[in-house]
Amino acid sequence: MKTAQELYKISQTKAPEIVAGILDGVREHIIQRCEDEANKGATYYSIYLKKGLSYTKDLLLEECIKIAKEFENNGYKVSIEDSGNGYYANFVMRLSWDDKIVKFNDRSFGHNELLYTTDNGVITD
Repeated sequence: MKTAQELYKISQTKAPEIVAGILDGVREHIIQRCEDEANKGATYYSIYLKKGLSYTKDLLLEECIKIAKEFENNGYKVSIEDSGNGYYANFVMRLSWDDKIVKFNDRSFGHNELLYTTDNGVITD
C-alpha cells in the first residue's frame, strides 16, 4: 500500500497532464467561436471548460490566465469564473469584444466564484 504522501505526490504530478487535457484545443475553439458569434451580432462568447478535480484549480486558473492574456492583448475583455462545488473546478471563461466585462451568477449551475477579470486581475478574498 502506498502512503498518503506518495499518493499526494502522484496527484500533484498528474495535475499538469489533467489541466493540459482540459485546455486541449480551447484557444483555437475560442478563436473560431468568437468569430462565429460576432457574425451573428453577439458581443461576447462563454466557454464552459471540462470539469477538473479541485486540486487542479490553481494550475488551471494559471493556464487560463495565460490564454486570457493573449486575447486581452488583442483588445478583448475576459472574466474567469468557477461554478464548481469544492470537489470539482468547473470554469467558465467569458470573452467580450465590446469593451465590457461579462459576469454572470448562473444559479442553474450554483454560485459562480469570480476568479479573474481583465480590469481587476486575480480576485482574492
